[in-house]
Amino acid sequence: MFGKQHTRRQVLASAGAAGALGVLGSATALIQALPAHAAAGEGPSTVVGTWLTVATLEGPQAPAPYGAIFVFNSSGTVINSNARERLNMVGAQYGSWVEDAVGSISFVTIGFRYDAKGNPAGTRESHISFKLGTAVNTGSGRLTVYTKDLTGKVLATTKGSFTSTRVLVK
Repeated sequence: MFGKQHTRRQVLASAGAAGALGVLGSATALIQALPAHAAAGEGPSTVVGTWLTVATLEGPQAPAPYGAIFVFNSSGTVINSNARERLNMVGAQYGSWVEDAVGSISFVTIGFRYDAKGNPAGTRESHISFKLGTAVNTGSGRLTVYTKDLTGKVLATTKGSFTSTRVLVK
């Protein structure tokens, strides 16, 4: 401020312009980093993406094989939905996945269960191991499903297997 006087408006305008350039620079760096991160988590050698699945449960009272969908995000989150949700009065399940080894992951999902009137009745928790197949965009695994009441007590345990095929953008 030596020699020339600046009005408060000029000082604020200069600070605003510098701040905007700083924010723009940070946003540009973030935008440039995103494609590299996304590219590292996509492709046939990872589970990231959407998978159409056929699950087969074990036991004398097991239902016929049924469809399910797994959505794996590069952030380590997963969404699990299946064709029997309405019959079982269960909502979609949400959870997390971790890579155990190259091409092999474990994940846990949990969703709410409801009674016939739509009231909360507990949860359905799935513990799943998934391995990429030898054929590109295929996978398979094992699952254990725990049906729990509102207190967390396990009411039933179901085991099974599944095969999956990645949904591809064409």
